[in-house]
Amino acid sequence: MKVLLLCGYRSSSQIDEVPGLARDPSGQYLIDGHIQKLTRLGFEVVCVVAGPSADLQLRRCPRIANAELVFDTTDTPNVASNIKAGLEATEGEGCFAIPVEIPPPDLEVWHFLRENWRQRGFHHPACVFQVVDSQGAPHHFGFPLLITRAGNKLIRETADFRSLADPRLDYHRLIWDLG
Repeated sequence: MKVLLLCGYRSSSQIDEVPGLARDPSGQYLIDGHIQKLTRLGFEVVCVVAGPSADLQLRRCPRIANAELVFDTTDTPNVASNIKAGLEATEGEGCFAIPVEIPPPDLEVWHFLRENWRQRGFHHPACVFQVVDSQGAPHHFGFPLLITRAGNKLIRETADFRSLADPRLDYHRLIWDLG
């Protein structure tokens, strides 16, 4: 499955304001570290970039060459517009999405989402699968999201899609038992 790595939702020409160009504890750029981890987990990575920060990210992050690249060309990019742009690289399939500021979780979270979609998703009208904890709070900042085929189609065909809180999106929230 593909993972949309959302790197262009806060576009700036100032390097210290570009989320993907922050350094992780090992000293590498977040974009490079996340591409490396996601690739190791077996995912195809689609990097979504936008605005003035796109050039900075392309020049500074060597691992971005190992990912499929998509440009979000909206005037004011955000997480939703990054997802919509990235979905153009998925050919209508289900995929994952995660902002570059969120550390990719362990493989078991990705498997949990994918297995629940496999078991329920083909017969459930959900557009997005999301993991929550037993109190209902988003697990791991609410990401990664699994965008189903139905969600992919809805988002790509909705001209005014600008928010993940769009009431047209049907979320299926999955309880993650942390205990």
